[in-house]
Amino acid sequence: MTIDQIIALVASVGACLSAIAAFLVIHQVSKQSKNSYRPELAVSQTKFQCISNPLAKGNIPDTWLNCTDEEESQNVLSLFAVPLHNVGLGAAKSLNLKWSFQSFYN
Repeated sequence: MTIDQIIALVASVGACLSAIAAFLVIHQVSKQSKNSYRPELAVSQTKFQCISNPLAKGNIPDTWLNCTDEEESQNVLSLFAVPLHNVGLGAAKSLNLKWSFQSFYN
């Protein structure tokens, strides 16, 4: 093998490796582009209190009170809700939400 054949072989191997690297980069960019259109939900922090109605019998909490930092328990809510915001680019459909309450006091 002459020196010019060795140079041509090295250049060909380099070009092949460069083409493989370009393919892998394009594949990764395509994957990231597809994932960016997936929905991503963010849950807003909600402070609330639940108290029992003084006119009702028993001490079962049935009234939701929305608490803010400035005002304590000023807004009465008819139904408790947790605000969800879609910060992704895609539409959020067919959601499943699991919620569990854990007591910090034993």
